[in-house]
Amino acid sequence: MTAGADGVARLELELLPVRSVFSVVDLATGEVGLGTPEHFELRQGTLAPGAIDAGGGGLTERRRWVYALWVRPRQDGGAGAWGAIVRDGGGSDADGVEDGAVRAAVSSFVAIGGGDSPPPQELAAGDVVVVVDAETLEVAATRLSG
Repeated sequence: MTAGADGVARLELELLPVRSVFSVVDLATGEVGLGTPEHFELRQGTLAPGAIDAGGGGLTERRRWVYALWVRPRQDGGAGAWGAIVRDGGGSDADGVEDGAVRAAVSSFVAIGGGDSPPPQELAAGDVVVVVDAETLEVAATRLSG
């Protein structure tokens, strides 16, 4: 990874020209970067109102299959990152019912980046959630407000 004179960090990857979407979250600040290979359009969307239940319920989205990233940024070094792959009606869907929506309980997220700590009990203000629709590769990212 290199930082340009403009202050932007760039990571050069040797990829086949395929459909891909990448997300990067700064673990100290929570700043989010999204990208795609140069010949694939970045499709940004938004999470539906009420999609995130910060009280411990997790994430509910009207999609059939998603990749979800949850980051708790901290400048004091106590940051964490967890991920979940959820398919509507599958074993990772909190309600287990094929009903046109995925439900990812916070307890279904697993540590990523070499950590093995379980996720916190609930989402909190300042947390970042990134959701990628596995079928359309539309990506939505949000930072939870207090």
